[in-house]
Amino acid sequence: MVRRKWAGLVPLPVAIAVLLISARVAGQALGEQSFFASLTPLQEQLQRMRASYAWISTWPGAMILHYVLLFAILVGAWWRVRAKCPPVLTFFALGLAVLGLASMPASWLLLEQWKWSLMPQIQPMRALLFTTLLMQLMTAVAGVYATAGRRYAEAVAWFALAYVLPLQPGLLDPPMWTRLGLALGLAALTVLAGSRSAMAAPGVAVAAFFAIPWAGNVVNYPRLHTPELAQLSAWARSATPEDAVFLFPDAARGAYPGIFRSEALRAVYVDWKGRRPGELPQGIGRAVVVAVAADGGREVPARKRAEI
Repeated sequence: MVRRKWAGLVPLPVAIAVLLISARVAGQALGEQSFFASLTPLQEQLQRMRASYAWISTWPGAMILHYVLLFAILVGAWWRVRAKCPPVLTFFALGLAVLGLASMPASWLLLEQWKWSLMPQIQPMRALLFTTLLMQLMTAVAGVYATAGRRYAEAVAWFALAYVLPLQPGLLDPPMWTRLGLALGLAALTVLAGSRSAMAAPGVAVAAFFAIPWAGNVVNYPRLHTPELAQLSAWARSATPEDAVFLFPDAARGAYPGIFRSEALRAVYVDWKGRRPGELPQGIGRAVVVAVAADGGREVPARKRAEI
């Protein structure tokens, strides 16, 4: 019996050996990286520009408070079911959530203060996903127990918190009332189904996978290539000078100016920080085509000839 238990661990040292050999071969092929190297000022500048999400000092304060609020909700849900929560689940539910919160100061210290070059690759703040996931899990568990105890109003509140994150990713963002109403509706249906039949409630949860993107108009990957943008790109490529510069004053940080640039082969003026939207620097030195491109170029084709 003991031999059988140890036999299950045999793949572990084999896997470690394979990983060590692979890392050694890759290091020789690509050049070795010092484990405790520090970021140079230029590397830090590029990292802050291209991967600002890994630098917590660039985060809005509301985003940090969002995760603190998620943890507080998680603790509240756990407290309601603590008497029925196994110690192992408590350890993982609270421990992983604390690990997620701790990743924020840890990332600030290791990356922004010590400049450890390994941190942009590891990205410790990915552990915040644990806080988010476990908040949804524990609120759903609290909702189930509240339904079983016929505390229906409380159950709706817990289930609404479980449903709300896909609809309102930032809890401190301005409320989107239609989506919040959908979360409450799904929560009420879940409680209603659970009070009638324990087998019916999971059906509502499955239906939510379709209701949230359809009724809530939630799109994980927005459609970037639109007919209007394609029409604008084709016109710019064929009817404007090669040194023309296009300005999209309403684009903010939208992706469609970049798509236009690659399709039209024309320059795009971009300034996220220095000026107000639509304001150009003096003496730009090239012809400027101002493209008022709200909604990815939808308004441009009718006005294009007047603006060149």
